[in-house]
Amino acid sequence: MRVRDGDTSEVIAATQGSGGSSVTVEFTLEENTIVNILVEETGSGSGFYSIGVYNGLNAVAATYGIWLFIVPAIVIAVIGVVAYRVKSGGKTPDDQELQVEAPEFAIPEKHRQREETTDIRTLRLPAKCPSCGASLSQEDIDWVGALEAECNYCGAVVKARLEML
Repeated sequence: MRVRDGDTSEVIAATQGSGGSSVTVEFTLEENTIVNILVEETGSGSGFYSIGVYNGLNAVAATYGIWLFIVPAIVIAVIGVVAYRVKSGGKTPDDQELQVEAPEFAIPEKHRQREETTDIRTLRLPAKCPSCGASLSQEDIDWVGALEAECNYCGAVVKARLEML
């Protein structure tokens, strides 16, 4: 068996014969550096084995390989997405609302506009049905009561919100 420096191909140590199922080769490294070792079996069996002798951070990199970079990158990306969502107020398209014109009976009696008042009120519905997720518009709903509309797709009752303009 011969042991070579994987970078320079210099023979570091050698033994005679195959020596059974395991062979011990002793050698001394003259410098405290990273060494890539190439083990070449020269006895009855044949083959090449690449062995790394590492220290410090190089041992961690050799153990975990590419995962050492992928996992932190994923964690940083997730943190970035969460921070962006928090900063943007967390509003998703599902949270959007739709301003609609409603018939008189859909507005509670105490909130109906009177000529003597100057405040203008409007009704707001979710842009999507909370039950089936269908997009809602003035044509996609039927008013069934005060501040209540029915989704024409699934029949769910959608609550409207009265808002002053």
